[in-house]
Parts: sequence; structure tokens; C-alpha cells
Amino acid sequence: MIMVLLLKNNLLKQLKTYQNIKTDTMGYYKFTFKDENGHSAGWNDVQANNKEEAYKLAVETYNHEGYDFNYEVYTDATCTTTATRVGRNKGMFVDKDSLVEMTFEQRNRMHRIADMMAR
Repeated sequence: MIMVLLLKNNLLKQLKTYQNIKTDTMGYYKFTFKDENGHSAGWNDVQANNKEEAYKLAVETYNHEGYDFNYEVYTDATCTTTATRVGRNKGMFVDKDSLVEMTFEQRNRMHRIADMMAR
């Protein structure tokens, strides 16, 4: 019985050490996107060692230039005649000023909100 408790206690210490190493070296950073007009266009997060690394990773992964796309619309009430229109998707760019570090719990709450909005 004592051996089991000692083994369990040792495993818990190792687990806590592993968790501390994992969370101390890598932090979570959240940021918002801005479109090409400077308006807020959403948010996301990255995991990195420091703020500069987080910004580089966010820019490499999430910056998107604007682009044109074609789509079809109905031009009459009977929905039989279509016409092609050209739309513009505004780019999404990482806002460096909004980059802040957050805790694991804050990250989980943010992801829970995103999951609720996606359903």
C-alpha cells in the first residue's frame, strides 16, 4: 500500500514537472486581424516562446492578401437567369498592437466561444 502511494506521488510530481516545463517554455498569444481598411476582422491565437516569435509565426501562417473572385447571382424573380459578378475579399492582416499573452484557461475559453459560434 505504501509502495503504491509512493509510486503514485512520484508519477504526480513527474506529471507536474512535465506540465511546468511545457507551459513555461511555450506561451499562448492571441491577436486580432485587420482588413485592408483597418477594420477588425476576427481573432486567433498562436503558441510560441516569446512575443516576437509569436508575431512572426502569426504573420507567416495567417496573413492573407485580398483577392478578387467571381460569383453568380440571379437577375430575375424566377431564378432562371444568372449573371457573373466580381467580388473583392479584403485581406486579413495580423494586428501587431493587439498581440497579448494569455493563460491556458483563457485560451480554452476563447476556443469554446469559437466552437459555439461555428455551430
